[in-house]
Amino acid sequence: MATLYASQLQQHERALGGWQAEWETLPELITLVGGALAQSEALVRDMQVFPQKMRADLDITHGLIMAEAVTLALAEFIGKAEAHHHIEALCRQALDRHCPLVDLLAADPQVSQYLSRERLTTLLDPATATGAPNACAPGAGALSGAT
Repeated sequence: MATLYASQLQQHERALGGWQAEWETLPELITLVGGALAQSEALVRDMQVFPQKMRADLDITHGLIMAEAVTLALAEFIGKAEAHHHIEALCRQALDRHCPLVDLLAADPQVSQYLSRERLTTLLDPATATGAPNACAPGAGALSGAT
């Protein structure tokens, strides 16, 4: 990639050397990308997804895995550093007490002042944090021939 980036600079009269480097680099790069794509297709082809098991594994964390989403939402009101320290302390309590983080967050005056229990539940739901993969998954399935 460095060779291709360096060759982007266009000179008025190009000397020998710079542009010839593209001839070797670009086909090699395309070959490597093709290999990576073939390996990705092989991984996806036989992949089995078990949503219930995935959800059960996530639930083991009592919501801690999604604590950053709450931190970012709370940071809009009290600042990033304070939100980080406050949510971190509540996460430690959730671990010590073996209780759901959402219960501690909803009971905490500093959090509940800005975020309702419904909002907290949404923020702590891993299904709401998937982002771009939801848009990419059908394409990956089509690539592998899966339905």
